[in-house]
Amino acid sequence: MTAPLSNMGKLGKGGMRPDSALPHDCLVFSGIPGQSGAKIMDGANFLRRAATAILWRLIAVGILGLAASGEAQTALEVFSNQANALLQAEFGFGVTNIPVWTITNPSVQYTAAVHYVLQAAADDYDATNSSTDFPSVFRPVFAAQSNGLWIAGYTNVTGDFDAQMALGFKQPTDPTTGPNDNVWGVPWVVGAKGHPPNFNEYSYATAFNITRRILVTRRDTNMPPQFTNQSYEMSVSNMFGAEAWNSYSATFSNVAMIASNQVSILFTNNYNWGTKFTFGTGTNLTINSWPGSSNADHLPSPGFIVPLLTTVVPLADSYWSDSLGQFLAASNSPPFSANDEQQVAWPAHDWTLQITNQLMYALVETSTGTNRVLDFVNLAGFGSALDVNQVLTNFIPIEGSEPSSMSLVWNTDRATDDPLTSPMSSGVQAQLRIATGKLSVSDWPVTTETAYRIQDFNTFLSGRGPVLASQTPFTPSATVLQTCTWQAATPWVHYTVEDLDNWTMPTTNIVIAPIEIPGYSQVNLRSQLSNSIATIGRVNSAYQPVTVSDMDFGLAGGDFSLSFAGFTNMPFAVWASGDLVNWAPAGTALQPSPGQFQFNDPAAAKSPARFYQLRLP
Repeated sequence: MTAPLSNMGKLGKGGMRPDSALPHDCLVFSGIPGQSGAKIMDGANFLRRAATAILWRLIAVGILGLAASGEAQTALEVFSNQANALLQAEFGFGVTNIPVWTITNPSVQYTAAVHYVLQAAADDYDATNSSTDFPSVFRPVFAAQSNGLWIAGYTNVTGDFDAQMALGFKQPTDPTTGPNDNVWGVPWVVGAKGHPPNFNEYSYATAFNITRRILVTRRDTNMPPQFTNQSYEMSVSNMFGAEAWNSYSATFSNVAMIASNQVSILFTNNYNWGTKFTFGTGTNLTINSWPGSSNADHLPSPGFIVPLLTTVVPLADSYWSDSLGQFLAASNSPPFSANDEQQVAWPAHDWTLQITNQLMYALVETSTGTNRVLDFVNLAGFGSALDVNQVLTNFIPIEGSEPSSMSLVWNTDRATDDPLTSPMSSGVQAQLRIATGKLSVSDWPVTTETAYRIQDFNTFLSGRGPVLASQTPFTPSATVLQTCTWQAATPWVHYTVEDLDNWTMPTTNIVIAPIEIPGYSQVNLRSQLSNSIATIGRVNSAYQPVTVSDMDFGLAGGDFSLSFAGFTNMPFAVWASGDLVNWAPAGTALQPSPGQFQFNDPAAAKSPARFYQLRLP
């Protein structure tokens, strides 16, 4: 039985990716009309058994063909010949001209699909080579030209890991890239051998705190104010983390973990201003004993090691000076420089954060005195963008008798892109109406204290009082928290960004602080950041088992009926098959009551045998 690679799904370590036919989160059970009970098996294990058999039939053809020449071949020759044949059949290019980047076609890049083919070729060799317990590792050899970068072939990685790491990494567009350089985003090919721990997850969280102050000023006492000045006070904090997992029950010994993380944070507004923060972190851990995992649940486990967990504050508490076009450190007094106290426009800045990551992770065996690679990950060019204005203006308040200030004060209607002539936005107008007591909001109730402050502010606006400047008694603040995580969908496939399931959750939380809280941005943000990437040190959502209980099968009027207890509000999808090969969605289990699910299949009566899966997205 042979089949084109394009019809077989994506190939990875140990066979096809589990999501190519059966999902990694599923139970497979069969129900035969007229019979009670069901057979239950783990979907991922079933797939690995079935897919391995299919893949071996394909691999055996290649191995027999290579062996027919009667010549002994090295690991590199077997890998290169097999990879070349598979690449030619699937993509039309060979192992000596794999495109990485070209100036004429920006869409060209090293993809997961290419890597799966190379991975299959490496697995070919390792499956038939019992002379060593170490996996075969093949490093790309590059050819840089004026119009792009190609992989011109591969070479073995044996005892030269340390020397190779000392070279560092170059960008794909770097014209100085030499044959033996390392290039960000182009991984080495590591064969499947043994059961080593694996790279499992990279996550980060960004907390953006923003406060808008309004200061009304006049030139002399006992006269109306002449200027209404706005100031945006902000801070940005980030937490970055990566983890590895010994997903097997056996303890792993005598290894070292090397990891480095290069991050670029571009902070811009819509007035031709921007600044870039860059930083790097790294670690080199010696691990004498790495406990395994019971896999009983998805709580913290001794099988996890976190080599990177870093908090960075690219922007400490600062305010934006429109007159100077830069950030200045905030002080205890209202942050208005002398140049910012006579403003004639009220621009609504479009603050945007763009984060780009480059991550290298390697696991090497150290007992032989030479670092032998067991796992190697090289990810680049992935990240996120956070449009703060978009998040704030899309805020949906909780229904109530009074509006929330959050649904009003960040509205940018009326404002323009011209910092010299922009009229006052409706959000600034709402802030002034709240500050003068003309608008009531649910999250800033008027108390005895605030009533006195409103009265004093209105007195100033009427042209009375001894002071030359007065800040609005109502000062809106908000914290936008964005969490991003890239998690391996299986322990075996994690070598490109495409292999990692990505959940980007802009605005997982907006914290409203309409009355200033001293130290808020420094203390609360750290706590929120830590809580937001709590997936570090836990089994990934991508392969948490579907936990169900009290499962009951039956026939109701010829329809197959399934009921079970599971996680409340989980979107359990039901898929069906007549042969355990071809699967199709049959529907979604209903939840008549919290945690209790029900599914009926009218198509069951038409099939002599019917198999079902429960899936999570």
